[in-house]
Amino acid sequence: MLSGPKCPLSGPPDGASPITGFKTFTNTDHPPRPDKPTNSGGQQAAAKHTPTKAPPSHSATPQQAVGRQQKIRFPRTATLPRATEIILNSLKSANPGVSVDDANAVHRAVCAEYGPKVNLGYLSTMAANSSFSRFLDAIRRDRAEHVEAQIRAIQQTHPDCEHGTAAGNQPHPTTGALLCPWCRCGTQLPADVQRERTHPAVAAAVTIYRQSVPRAGVAELLRFTQQATVLHRHGLTADQLADHARQAAARTPAP
Repeated sequence: MLSGPKCPLSGPPDGASPITGFKTFTNTDHPPRPDKPTNSGGQQAAAKHTPTKAPPSHSATPQQAVGRQQKIRFPRTATLPRATEIILNSLKSANPGVSVDDANAVHRAVCAEYGPKVNLGYLSTMAANSSFSRFLDAIRRDRAEHVEAQIRAIQQTHPDCEHGTAAGNQPHPTTGALLCPWCRCGTQLPADVQRERTHPAVAAAVTIYRQSVPRAGVAELLRFTQQATVLHRHGLTADQLADHARQAAARTPAP
C-alpha cells in the first residue's frame, strides 16, 4: 500500500461554512449599490430628498393691485331707492330740471294722499299715467310762495342797498346770492341809471320779476329794468308795470 506524505489537515477558509466549505457573504461585506437601493433604504432616501412645495403666495398680482386701488379711488355709487327712481324717470321727460329731492318730496306727497296702498306697483301705474306732475307743480308752488314770504320779510327788516334795491345786499334765502344783481357782481350801475335813480314803481316791478325768476342772470335783470323804465316813461302805472313783470316772468324759459 503506497503511502505518500500526508498533507496537514486544515479547517475551512475564514468565514466558510463548516458544512459546505463555501463562504457566505453578509450585507456588511457587500453593501448595496447606490443606484439600486433596497426597499427600506431606498424609500428613506427618496423621502429624504423629495423637494417640498413652497407655500402659496398671498401677494396680489399687479393687475389685482391696480383693481384694488381703483376701488379705493372710485367707490361704488349708492343706487337710488326704487320708488325714487320710478318717480324721477317719470318726471324727467316733462321736467328736465327735476332733482332727487323733488322726487323724494313727490313720493312723500303721494304716500300722504293715498296711504299704505302705495307700493312699487302702484307707483309704476302712476308713472305710466303721468300722474306725478300735479304733485311736483304743487310742491314747487309752495316752495316759491315760501321763498317770496322770506324775501318780503328780509326787505321789511333791511334797508335798500346803494343801488336802490330793497335789501339788495342781503342773501337770497335759498341760493345765498345777493338780492341785488349789481351787488351780487360787484359792479356799478349803468351810467343812465346812475344819472336818474330807479323809480319806485320800476323797482317794484323788478322785484316781482326777480322773485318769479330766482335764477335770472344779471344781463336779464338789467334788460328787464331798462324795459320797465321805458314803459314807465310812456305812462304805465305801478300796477301795470307789476302785471308786465308777471307776464315777462311767465314767458321766461326755465333754466
